[in-house]
Amino acid sequence: MTDNRIIINPKDNRNKYENQAYEIIDSGKDNNVLSKALELVEKIPVIKDLARDIPVMVNMVKDYIGGYYKRVPKKTIVALSASLIYLVAPCDIIPDYVPGVGYLDDAAVVSYVLNSVKDDVDEYKEWKSAA
Repeated sequence: MTDNRIIINPKDNRNKYENQAYEIIDSGKDNNVLSKALELVEKIPVIKDLARDIPVMVNMVKDYIGGYYKRVPKKTIVALSASLIYLVAPCDIIPDYVPGVGYLDDAAVVSYVLNSVKDDVDEYKEWKSAA
């Protein structure tokens, strides 16, 4: 049976999305991944179900990278970033160009990650609304 949890450590067990997420976080440069994720929300019907969540994820990552919000474990930001990278990657488990189903896996990954870090995201939303 395969363990489908997101692996954060050790480094040699990271997948390519986690590696890219660490690069974004450690460099402070998102290479347009975050803006591409926001663009997809408007274009892709299956992603529109996540229309409220993806901007929160993007802002949370940006605020962490910018040093404005650090009250969250780095592994949460890595998981959020990795799921956004997966979302914008055109060739993943189900390639995005497959009509009708290409974004189903992307939506599943983003939903899974959001559910995994729900408490951290909720705390961020509270912080953001108080700011």
